[in-house]
Amino acid sequence: MFVEVSPTKYRGKGLILLNFLITVGKIYGILLGYLFIKKDIIQTDWKTMVFCGGAPSVLVLIGSFLWLYESPRFLLSQQKFEEAFTILDKISETNNG
Repeated sequence: MFVEVSPTKYRGKGLILLNFLITVGKIYGILLGYLFIKKDIIQTDWKTMVFCGGAPSVLVLIGSFLWLYESPRFLLSQQKFEEAFTILDKISETNNG
């Protein structure tokens, strides 16, 4: 899905960055588990661990609302034709279309 919306000249770099960030996320999860699960005590600080695990998702959600366009397909289903075609034109310009 990433390839469909990314500009042609940045697709390779974008896919590398995407795979790198997936790996960083996995390492982040492992570090959270290691830091918050105490080996000598049965109880863990699970509330803080869940908060730290969810914080990056909240940042992505906020970024999505600020920088992503509304889906042209959704806009067409809502009878907002002008807005949908404007977004499609922007996507086309971005992809040198």
